[in-house]
Amino acid sequence: MSINVKDASGSTVAIEVPNANGQAAMANSAPVAIASDQSAIPVSGPVTDTQLRATALPVESPGFVSAVDTTRPADTTAYAALDVLGQDPAANLVFTGVGSVAGGHVIIMDVSFRQDVGAIPSGQDGFRLHLFDAAPTAIIDNATFNLIAADRTKYLGSIELSSSLDLGDTLWSRSNNINFKCKLASASTTIYGVLQTIAGFTPSASTARNVRISGIQC
Repeated sequence: MSINVKDASGSTVAIEVPNANGQAAMANSAPVAIASDQSAIPVSGPVTDTQLRATALPVESPGFVSAVDTTRPADTTAYAALDVLGQDPAANLVFTGVGSVAGGHVIIMDVSFRQDVGAIPSGQDGFRLHLFDAAPTAIIDNATFNLIAADRTKYLGSIELSSSLDLGDTLWSRSNNINFKCKLASASTTIYGVLQTIAGFTPSASTARNVRISGIQC
């Protein structure tokens, strides 16, 4: 928009009047010509719809549950206090799918231990679940738990489990609201476990067992 005025010599001169501010008036603005040799001008702003569609955005699961089923050996050899409740041949508990981000941080909130037997063995008390971010040296059933030097850097810590509840044909032990924080190994969503008895007792042969952990990604 312009208005005509007279200069000092009496000639008519057109003077541009600034437009009002705001989006509604921007269509009336005079065009701006960019010089052909103009250097690059850095521009930042919100991500466009095209950019959003072209870039995969990671989505993390808020929680996880991982369980392992095992069967103890076909014998009734008594456990001593602090022995491993394992298998023969020796094998670790392998919890897969722990969180959705390999190498990420997780919080284990709940651990349960189920034994498929109909009565609490005399002397049986609580349990301890030892956790590792990589596979430790497996310990055979009925051997004393030992954190050897080669496995020290893999060790994440342990979680205590209560003594079992007798539910008729099933024994159930659980620890919840644990808030056990740990970091997964690089490129892994797996945690390894070794279960240990706190007190000595005589088990039933070939007992089926289940250990389950659950928690959240953080």
